[in-house]
Amino acid sequence: MTRISVTSSEPSLSAAAAARALLWLAEAGADENILDAGQNRFEVATEAARPASPPAKAAVVSFPASGTLAERASALARGCATLAELQDALRGFAELGLSKSASNLCFCAGAMRPRVLVLGAQPGRDEDLAGLPFADKRALLLERMLAAIGLSAAETGDALLANVVPFRPPGDRKPSDIEMSLCLPFVTRLIALTRPRFILSLGALPARHLAAGDEAVTRQRGRWLALQPEGAPPIRVMTTFAPDYLLRQPQHKRLAWADLLALREAMDGD
Repeated sequence: MTRISVTSSEPSLSAAAAARALLWLAEAGADENILDAGQNRFEVATEAARPASPPAKAAVVSFPASGTLAERASALARGCATLAELQDALRGFAELGLSKSASNLCFCAGAMRPRVLVLGAQPGRDEDLAGLPFADKRALLLERMLAAIGLSAAETGDALLANVVPFRPPGDRKPSDIEMSLCLPFVTRLIALTRPRFILSLGALPARHLAAGDEAVTRQRGRWLALQPEGAPPIRVMTTFAPDYLLRQPQHKRLAWADLLALREAMDGD
């Protein structure tokens, strides 16, 4: 164990040790210095809203008169007519703080007119470095899962890969409710632009937020849900285990295989 001490004298860490410490902090998700006290960056304060005395008992969160951030995200997403515009809008949406902490936008990959949209929850470290929705071992397992039922995520194939949250949260933490509310309009617009006939939800989160599914993947998987896009036919949604979960719990691959067979059967009868 390396003991780090900070004194008023010369630092005890060598340059190489300091570089290794910084690399470890970056991989752990540390991306900025912190203040002694928390700061609500969604608060819009005005002098009129701050009484001189006594101090307010609690901070009041408010938004600009143009509407909430979620409404702005919805308007921005609806204004995109192509996937390229949607990608640019996500990159430029500075109010989504994840766009500043992540290395890359992990947008989507695969067929632009897919029969099946394969939706994960969020990218991890490998995806963040590659700028892809799935990478490394997760991508390899997912490719094999799809190929087993005759699906391909190539540009000329019939599957499109994406995540509900397209930026990696620091330290791979779960996205907050606010972050989810800012990302959902963009994935909803992705669905409207690509018009898939089916959605394969990898894990419970995508189907829970899009089709009111259960919070637990074990209670959600194996049964069909429906997403009703505005002005379009309903999209059938099947949930199964995410590749990273199956890598940790390979005994559940047989259940995932049953889910994939149910998807293939529905596609053949469509």
